[in-house]
This record gives sequence, structure tokens and C-alpha cells, in this order.
Amino acid sequence: MERPTYPLDRRVLEILVNRFNMRMDFDFDAEVIATPEAYGRFSNVIADAAWEYYSNGNDNERPEDYTPLEVITWKRVFGQIESDSTCGARTLKQISHALEYDNWTILMQCLDDEYAELENGGYREETKIVKVDALVENLRVGDELDVVWVKNDRGEAMIQLTYLGRNRFRVNAKKNCSFEPGDEFVAQRFTMDRPVCVEDVRRGNTYLGTYHGVGRITRVTPIRKERE
Repeated sequence: MERPTYPLDRRVLEILVNRFNMRMDFDFDAEVIATPEAYGRFSNVIADAAWEYYSNGNDNERPEDYTPLEVITWKRVFGQIESDSTCGARTLKQISHALEYDNWTILMQCLDDEYAELENGGYREETKIVKVDALVENLRVGDELDVVWVKNDRGEAMIQLTYLGRNRFRVNAKKNCSFEPGDEFVAQRFTMDRPVCVEDVRRGNTYLGTYHGVGRITRVTPIRKERE
């Protein structure tokens, strides 16, 4: 398959922005363009996710192909900067691997199904989806949520969360992951068989950015707190 020209198919961009919880930075229907800082965060998230997929969680030295792309490259990808050149192989590799496809050709073959899942709010028949937006209807402030995932060959990880409202959670307990009790973050959804991916992670007064975990979620358990 020939490499595409800039900008890339909007469906791919929407999938990326939604998958990695960057909707607050990239609004496709707004007149305001994303900031360089947003592009920088996006570049880091995509490179990290692509490397995790390619390396399968092994702590090997990361090659240049999986280091963050230049902001100007992403501006071309999103069409913020006009360009009639073809998209680079490194860019297509990072996007494909970040979305857990071996290469761009396979991603294109599956694009219709991927986008249909996005339009359907994250639901498809063969995969159980747990969306925070849906859970909010059942969760009340103070209720708890257990999220368990397997980190490839690094064992099982867990976070026990308290729902704070407005899609925000506080970590109460953790196992085998970099979260610490007291951390807070915003989560748009937890998806079975997908990595844990949250945004606006804060530790006290320190902003830590986004978190994209290694591995696949295996269990999401809402725990309703009993009220007197």
C-alpha cells in the first residue's frame, strides 16, 4: 500500500484522540487549534504506546523509530500545516503500533470496524466495554471501583478507586503499577482487553500528565457503598 499524503484520514485521528483521552486538547469541531504543548503531550503518548506494543513490555533500549515525533510532523498529520508530501514510514509505524496493529496496511483494513466501534460509543459485540460515562449513571460520589489488568509478562496489576464525580477518581490502593494512594485522575472509560489509559493525573499539587499502562484490563468491578 502506498503511503498516504498529509493530512491523514480524520477517522484515524479521531480514534487516536479518543483512545488516548486527548479530547480536551483536540476538538475537531472547534475553531481553536491545538497548542504546541498539546501536540508535545500527544507525541509522547503515541511514542510510548507504540513502543509498549512493539517491545511487549520488555525493558530494551528504545530505538529512534519509537522516540516522540516532532511537533511539526503531528501538525502536518492533523492538517494544521499544509503539505503535499507523503507521510513518513516512522509516523505510520508509530500510529499503527499505538493502535495495536502490526502495520499501516492492516490498520487500514480494519479502519471501518475501528471507527464503527468509536461511533457506537465503544461497544462491539465481541468485546465487553465498561464506559465511565455509563457507570456514572450507577456510581455515586464515594463509591469504589476496582480495575485489574495483566501487564504482559510482568504479572497482575490493580488499582482500587473512589469515584469523586465528573469522571474523576482517587486511588485508594494499588498493586504492581506506578500509581500511588492519593493520586487522582480523569478517566473517560475502562475497556476490557485494552490498556488502562487516563488523563490529568495529579499527585497532590503536582500534575503528572497522562498514564497509558502496559497490558490489558481483565476486570472492572464497581462497588456500591452502602448509605445509612
